[in-house]
Amino acid sequence: MSAVHDNIIKSYFVDMRNGILRVDTEYCGGSNGKENTVVTFEGVFTHLFADVLEKDNNIIFDITEGLICDFLADNRELLKNRKNYGWPCVYENEPKLLDLLNSKKLRYFKMESSYGLFGWILAEDMKITTNGVTKRL
Repeated sequence: MSAVHDNIIKSYFVDMRNGILRVDTEYCGGSNGKENTVVTFEGVFTHLFADVLEKDNNIIFDITEGLICDFLADNRELLKNRKNYGWPCVYENEPKLLDLLNSKKLRYFKMESSYGLFGWILAEDMKITTNGVTKRL
């Protein structure tokens, strides 16, 4: 399990101009007491979140990394429906989109939910800071 298992999502913020997505979380319990964890995605290309609930009702199960080719397979219908609207970018066909995503060295991060918010992020990097200590994944 990741450092965010069972963390409550307090907020998230997207800075599109600078390609940053930040998720502020809190974990209460365990031997360490209350932990404040910030998950920061850098070089964000696009993201999708769903089932966002109010207050403290969004609980992370895990954040995992998948392959870029899995991103295409997992989102094939969405990509097909949004292609003519320039999402996630203008591209000719799926192989060319795959080439573009790989050339940008993007990674596919999946935020799995125990309850509420879930989704994914295409970004260059992710770091997790818990009570001031940072690690990159």
